[in-house]
Amino acid sequence: MDFLSDQFSVQKINFLGQSIIQPTNDNLNLMLNATEHLSGNEALMSIRSRGRFSRPFTRLIVMQQQAQMRYQEEERQLLSQLDEVQQRLNNLLESAGEKGQKEVILPKEVQQEIEQFREEELQTRRKLREVRKILRQDIEQLGQGLLLLNMLLVPLIVGIIGVVVYRYRTQKRRKTIR
Repeated sequence: MDFLSDQFSVQKINFLGQSIIQPTNDNLNLMLNATEHLSGNEALMSIRSRGRFSRPFTRLIVMQQQAQMRYQEEERQLLSQLDEVQQRLNNLLESAGEKGQKEVILPKEVQQEIEQFREEELQTRRKLREVRKILRQDIEQLGQGLLLLNMLLVPLIVGIIGVVVYRYRTQKRRKTIR
């Protein structure tokens, strides 16, 4: 019965001065199900829910996929450009020197081309990082917008409805008093 003790089955959380108990595993559900099953009464077992259900925010997932698709083509082009630059750089280095030599003395033009390719590679990598950063920011903005909607708009609507109902009731009381 140790698996049912608090230290193994629940976590106590202090939230705004209140002690909240959060289950850490399904040990308590196991014991409850076993007790109901052994009691022989199937009515309670059929009513109670049987586990956790995954209910993802499908609209948020679709919005994230759309944001990814907007930048996916640009990212793909930058990656192919980066591969092309690296391939040209490797070809240039291989053609400039003989295989087996550790140090190769390159002509001035070849060194300038290599520097140009490396600079182009660096610029492409910067653009790629920028595209990925923008994608991350778009996805974070979607999440923040949803959070803002849930935390501000819905309580605001409930508050407005409460004020309207309050005013309606006070006006109704005033009419009945006269």
